Amino acid sequence: MLHQVTIGSNPLSKNTDAPIIGSYSFVGAGAKVIGKVKLPPGSVISVNEVVTKRWVLDRL
Repeated sequence: MLHQVTIGSNPLSKNTDAPIIGSYSFVGAGAKVIGKVKLPPGSVISVNEVVTKRWVLDRL
């Protein structure tokens, strides 16, 4: 995880769960992971990317 990364819940949503980030994941500088997001182990989030929904690893 690099600098200026934001990880948190969305206060405007009914569900305010925090994200779950799997082991050995990489989160680039300035990225934002917000809401009920579950990142599988080994995920790569690029620089300045905004993630608000989860995805299934076998569909990438």
